[in-house]
Amino acid sequence: LEDKEIQTELREAELLNNQIQVLNQYDTELSHVAKSVKERDNVSDTLLNEISSTVPSEVSFKNMDVINNTINIQGVATNRTSVAELKHNLSGLTKMQDVYVNSIKDSGAVFLYLL
Repeated sequence: LEDKEIQTELREAELLNNQIQVLNQYDTELSHVAKSVKERDNVSDTLLNEISSTVPSEVSFKNMDVINNTINIQGVATNRTSVAELKHNLSGLTKMQDVYVNSIKDSGAVFLYLL
């Protein structure tokens, strides 16, 4: 055991074991994160397609934020009625609750809205 070659191999093996241990811990933590993300599943292709199907042709989205289970949509519309129609259509989706228009601003050519 006191042979230099054996000592070198032993140090390399210990180093490899430490690296494996760190990688295993990293893998465990990543698995927890992946599981949490999968369980949240608050934004799916299905939900995005459902939202997309409710958008009147006079309305477009500029920004959509998802924070926890809240979706904030900012966009523009050519008239107020289209924003009301979007709100009505979104309210009809089973996954949507408490849909409301936070603000509408007339900027001349278009209406800016926050939903």
